[in-house]
Amino acid sequence: MILTVREALDMEILRRARVVAGETGLDREITWVSVLEVLDEIQLLRAGELLVTTAFGLEQDPGLQEHLIPALAAKGLAALAIQTGFYIRDIPSVLRTQADTHALPLILLPQDLAFSALTQTILRRIIGRQMERLQYSERMNHEFTQVILANRGLPAVAQTLSQLIKRPVRIQNETGTVLAEHPEPGPISTQTGSQETASPQTALLKTVPVAVGNKVYGYISVLTRPQEGPPNSPALDNMDNIDAMDVIDSIDEMDEMAIRQAATVTALEILKEQAVLEAENRTRGDFLEDMLNGAFPSGEALERRARRLGYEPGHSFALIVLGIDSVTDEGAAPAYRETLLASVRPFFYHRGCRPIAKVRGETVVVFWQPSPREDPNQLQATLFALKETIKKALAGPTLSIASGGLYRDLSQVPQAYREAASSLTVNRALGRRDTLALYRDLGVYRLLLCAGRESQTAFYQETLAPLAAPGERGQKALLLTLETFLNFQGNIKQAAEQLGIHRQTLRHRLRKIEELTGLKPSDPEDRLKLQLGLKLRYILDVRLPKD
Repeated sequence: MILTVREALDMEILRRARVVAGETGLDREITWVSVLEVLDEIQLLRAGELLVTTAFGLEQDPGLQEHLIPALAAKGLAALAIQTGFYIRDIPSVLRTQADTHALPLILLPQDLAFSALTQTILRRIIGRQMERLQYSERMNHEFTQVILANRGLPAVAQTLSQLIKRPVRIQNETGTVLAEHPEPGPISTQTGSQETASPQTALLKTVPVAVGNKVYGYISVLTRPQEGPPNSPALDNMDNIDAMDVIDSIDEMDEMAIRQAATVTALEILKEQAVLEAENRTRGDFLEDMLNGAFPSGEALERRARRLGYEPGHSFALIVLGIDSVTDEGAAPAYRETLLASVRPFFYHRGCRPIAKVRGETVVVFWQPSPREDPNQLQATLFALKETIKKALAGPTLSIASGGLYRDLSQVPQAYREAASSLTVNRALGRRDTLALYRDLGVYRLLLCAGRESQTAFYQETLAPLAAPGERGQKALLLTLETFLNFQGNIKQAAEQLGIHRQTLRHRLRKIEELTGLKPSDPEDRLKLQLGLKLRYILDVRLPKD
């Protein structure tokens, strides 16, 4: 917040001064005022100075006139103010031309202006602003120091910065997930899970990276003030300590100071949280693995350990499985799974939840207890929002997310996991990618999954396995024929048209199927067995050899 030439010209003491050239440089900043009667010591001047002179000897020195403005511009001076009437009648045209060329304001001072009064007035303003800057810096450092010492975290950083610069503030991690913001956002939409604020629309003013060395850990975004609605309207009341009438359209120097300080504090908070989270995640990951394996001697021991880690027995929970659909470079798969972990945790933290997320095999498993403010019936909307968030972070391969049902008894974690893993397996076997798979949507597959692996395998062997026997030719054609015939509810004509074959060819294939399986596709009872066998093929993920 240094004084600019434009602002200085608005001061009372310069009300009769006139800019005669170099108007495009009026936003140059004045850091000091120097007075020179003779222009032979300009090498002593420093950048940002306002040079005030009576230009002694200038009128008689064409060489000095030619080189004065370029030399002052090269030094970075703020402006040149000349008082005529003593040693110079008028400002030479060469100075005016070069002042325009170098965008160096050239000011004509009235003859009765006392240099001492001008210097004192401008320096008083500069020093006053420097004192204001110093006081602001001390206040800012004190408030951010209190945030760190009180261990109040990123929400307090966002709130402190927002109140200092009188702007909405948002802190995000490196993938774009919101970690904290002030004012708080509105309610979560029940349709898409995205956040919708009740206040008027804002626009992005400035984004600053939160970095340590060359590594970026996140970003601080400063938004425009809400400008809809009259002053003191509810839309503006949620900005603590912010005057609703004071709408600022740009970031000034003091705001920049506060934002830089906030970025430093945010980096410290993120690094601290990461260290704590890494230790907590290892402990929680072990807890989740023990729950999945049923490693607790009693329900009481399970509940006791859950409470120690901050999870409340008896509250709803869900198990989620996330998997990358296809990775062309297998060496990149671990990095993608780490990206999943880095996106999942902040997503749920921002919703007031403390998830457990860990890599298990080729997937990431998440244990999640909805917070009291989260509607557990909106599981699908939450998972949709999670999927959209991770999709941005992955920026490449597609992702499928599967979830089991909602449970309350922690001893049911293995069941919830089996449901989620089965949902993912079945959907992939059906050729579905980039999908959201809920166990409740599996239909008849849920009944088949309850049968257990041994029963599933036995039933498949009794029905479809003969069609996939080694050495049997035309397996794919027979299976496709059967599946199409059953999909058209036994209609020979429609099935043949769909397959693009003659009806006699279709009948021949159906006889072949009956011969191999001992089941008649035309018989309702046998048809049901064949339909279940086809679905079990997807559950068991049976792969056919090439014909």
